[in-house]
Amino acid sequence: MLFRIDSRKGKRVTAASPLARRAGVRTEMPLNEANSLLRRATAAPDSKPNPQKQQQPRQQRDQSALKFHISEHDPVADQTALEQLAQTLEKFSPVIGIEQDLRQIESRKKTGTNANTRFHPSSIMLDVTGLSHLFGSYNVLASQVSQHCNGQDYHTRIAIAHTLGLAWAASHFSRACQFDQPLIVNGHTEGIVNDLPVAALRIDATTSNTLDRLGIQTIGQLLAIERGDLRSRLGADLIRRMDQLSGVTEEPVIVSRQLPEFSENKVLQFPTSNRETIEVVINRLLTRLCAELKSRQLGSLIWKVRLLPAQPTQRASGIEFRVCLFQATANADHVMPLVSMQLEQSLMAREKRELNVSEIVVEVSSCVLLVQQQRQLFDENPRLDRQTLAHLINRLSSRLGADNVVYPTFRSGAQPELSFEFRPLVDPYRKRRRAKTVSTSHVLGRPLRLLSPPIAVSVKRETVPEPEERAVVFRKPVQIAFESGTNRSTQKIVRSWGPERIETGWWRGATVRRDYWSIVLEAGTQFWVFCDLKNGQWFVHGEF
Repeated sequence: MLFRIDSRKGKRVTAASPLARRAGVRTEMPLNEANSLLRRATAAPDSKPNPQKQQQPRQQRDQSALKFHISEHDPVADQTALEQLAQTLEKFSPVIGIEQDLRQIESRKKTGTNANTRFHPSSIMLDVTGLSHLFGSYNVLASQVSQHCNGQDYHTRIAIAHTLGLAWAASHFSRACQFDQPLIVNGHTEGIVNDLPVAALRIDATTSNTLDRLGIQTIGQLLAIERGDLRSRLGADLIRRMDQLSGVTEEPVIVSRQLPEFSENKVLQFPTSNRETIEVVINRLLTRLCAELKSRQLGSLIWKVRLLPAQPTQRASGIEFRVCLFQATANADHVMPLVSMQLEQSLMAREKRELNVSEIVVEVSSCVLLVQQQRQLFDENPRLDRQTLAHLINRLSSRLGADNVVYPTFRSGAQPELSFEFRPLVDPYRKRRRAKTVSTSHVLGRPLRLLSPPIAVSVKRETVPEPEERAVVFRKPVQIAFESGTNRSTQKIVRSWGPERIETGWWRGATVRRDYWSIVLEAGTQFWVFCDLKNGQWFVHGEF
């Protein structure tokens, strides 16, 4: 049994063997309580009396009864042992990965660091799709994996399913899957999935606690709720995990053994601060790296350059920068101009501090397989030259910054100013669209230009005769007056469409209640205006 020391809760159990679990020990249990359960289980009298054991001294009987071991949890040692075990399983599958947390993956894509440092993996993922005929069946394959782990003193819970999420959920929470008893999930999976707890979706503790307070404890109860309500109240991560469990969203196994890193370095005989000399050396190193990448049909999205000073004590004062590309390449002519721009900006940032470079290192990462595509002879549209477009985006990002060359993407939400966001085009982890999708969202019917902040105006509604009973909100606007800016005028509205009621829920913060109208003025200008239902104030929010 393993335990960890919590500054607020004291010593807590982090892992327990099958024998300890049969005694009632559970994770996050206080160590004193778990120790009492183990002593009670090992000191319980046997069902059959043993005269020889009764004749032993009491102290010797107590020592023979205590067969459990308690030690402090070492996450680093566990990680190393898990990686070593994964390497021994390569004879069963060519694709093997270590369990990863969703927040760690997203944070690593953005910043290169792990966001959830408390997450410690305890599972190994094997992609065994199409490998059953090599072992006879999936049952034989799972049994061989179990025997292999037992030979290395590991007790495992093994489950094989058609999705990675279902295999993880069944191995951790299904009662049909026990230690050293593999479970093959095939055919109808509704009976297994519905009985699993919501924690089997690999969601964070906050979402799990929220569902528990709402009385939702199993996945079957969760599936009975509308997906739109779940997305708006609990976020898109829950929907993503549900889709990964069912197979709607593909979840590949992230290989634990990374691709070999390619790097080239040059130690200068005489330190130099000449920019032209440094660029010549970098160009030679890039040429060597590109030749090695081409031999493996690979291209890189991230090129890293380090300029190290002559004195070892000043290594921290060197120059280090990255060049991120919109499209992977293995051509030095494409990368060198971008490196020159970054080098110029880095040298200018040092102001008058001179740098004597003694060693230059060039490294590449995020390597992908280059796909060669046959170019058409007559029907090719010059506007669709992706290579030229990639060069333009790379140069703009290097000169202006990656955060300033962006593209818009839709976000879920009814509030117009929050229905989209801008993301950088040059992002090695950006999702590439393989096919064009036809969107029928109502967002496409809104103006492309939104005013930030909206302009306050005065609007006059139509007058309705007394016999006609019509609510004020349904009365069309007939006149608009601009109260700010250089064009302070009153114009007549010739056409109008609406209202479109937009309200936000309490879970998004301050409540927004608006009625939007599309109006056309006498001059032919079309605006998108709304009335704030809280105070009755009118604003112009967009222009068509």
